[in-house]
Amino acid sequence: MKSSTLPHSHELFPLVQDVHRGILSPEEALLKIQPIQIIRLISSSIEETHKARLIAKGHGVSSGCASGRACFSSDMVLKTAKKGFPAILLLSMTRADDTEAMRMAQGILTLHGGTASHAAIISRTWNKPCVVGVSSLISDQKQMIITEGEDITLNGLTGEVWLGKCQVLPAKPEPFLSTILQWADAVRKDKIGIRVNADTYEELALAIAQGAEGVGVCRTEHMFTRKEYLPLIQRAILTQEKDVFDNLKIIQRDDFKRLFSILEGRPITVRLLDAPLHEFLPQAEIEEKNPMLGLRGIRLAIHKPILYRTQMEAFFEAYQECVLERMQVDLEIMVPLVACEEELTQAREWFEEIWESSSLFPVHSVRFGTMIETPRAALIADKLAEEAEFFSFGTNDLTQMTYGFSRDDMHTHFLDASLMDLYLSKGILKEDPFTQIDVKGVGSLMRLAIEKGKTTRPHLKVGVCGEQASSLDSLLFYLD
Repeated sequence: MKSSTLPHSHELFPLVQDVHRGILSPEEALLKIQPIQIIRLISSSIEETHKARLIAKGHGVSSGCASGRACFSSDMVLKTAKKGFPAILLLSMTRADDTEAMRMAQGILTLHGGTASHAAIISRTWNKPCVVGVSSLISDQKQMIITEGEDITLNGLTGEVWLGKCQVLPAKPEPFLSTILQWADAVRKDKIGIRVNADTYEELALAIAQGAEGVGVCRTEHMFTRKEYLPLIQRAILTQEKDVFDNLKIIQRDDFKRLFSILEGRPITVRLLDAPLHEFLPQAEIEEKNPMLGLRGIRLAIHKPILYRTQMEAFFEAYQECVLERMQVDLEIMVPLVACEEELTQAREWFEEIWESSSLFPVHSVRFGTMIETPRAALIADKLAEEAEFFSFGTNDLTQMTYGFSRDDMHTHFLDASLMDLYLSKGILKEDPFTQIDVKGVGSLMRLAIEKGKTTRPHLKVGVCGEQASSLDSLLFYLD
């Protein structure tokens, strides 16, 4: 069976030639390019002559291909990798304590979850091939249709899964790609900035080298997914031990000093802890019926203020030390999952109190803002703007709460299809709102929030973070 991955060079090279011949302008050529063409150009692929058998198709959420032995647990991935064999992690869903195995695996498969699941977000951050929502790997008899240790291959772009070993061909970006990107930079100049989601020094260093202009969101909970740090964040959530928070502050302060140093004055927006507890704690520790709407974000901080206060102390100390060492720092601190203006007022009080007691610099040196992720936050944006100097729309959660759709369950196969597939095939939905912004509903809330916010703060800064940003139509809506 042939791979669905196509040769790349013939798709875009004629456009470059047409520009060089004066047939098209760079702007006209760019309008003829689809994002998927660029993604294919920079993604690994599978040799076309492979004989593996297609056995399933899920949701491809991270570009590139991977081949290796199927491992049904994190421990098996580590054992397989230690023996020198490539491993594919195959779980029902991934959690924070699977992170080490996710790093070691060549690719990731999950039976459940969607484009904004834990596995999807982590794999995109690391540019690791990943397919989610592959529940068709479970037979009608509730048995896995493959055996642990068998070779499987996945395509993180198309969502295809094959039984058998395939040769993975590394990406070979064509020389003309840099020409296309130069055209794009010239057109977008002064219109749109490009930042990266980065949570570690290594990720940020790579992103800056590839042209990122700053950090759109630094998700501080992801900084603790490393094996040596995970027990610390678990203890911080569950206990009040002073030494735990002292260590937490030291780790965060040192990590941010490194991030600030490589940014060299480029902006960074830091999101305070937003750890869905089911991803970070053993199941025996807590049981939530609807964890994505549970004790996370600002709600966890209201329950346990020392978490956000400790983080703020760490950020401010790192900022102050860097500035005293004559480094430039452009820092924004962002509060997630706000639904009530009183929540944001409380967080702002912590922010100002800790800043004024720990810094030599005026409070306006660091900007304070919030994410608009709940419909109510959009509706009371004028009130939130009294405290927030900027908004960042978290479109994953905003879409989930506006529709009342679980962003994971909508993409999980039940019987022969996922509910999302069913809605799309029947025309109930024209597009998957988790991959392309819903202009009529979610988009209307975003417009309303901006209008209301700017009545209070005319120069309110507005940004967007979410999976929909990779869609061309979504980008055009944001720029409108």
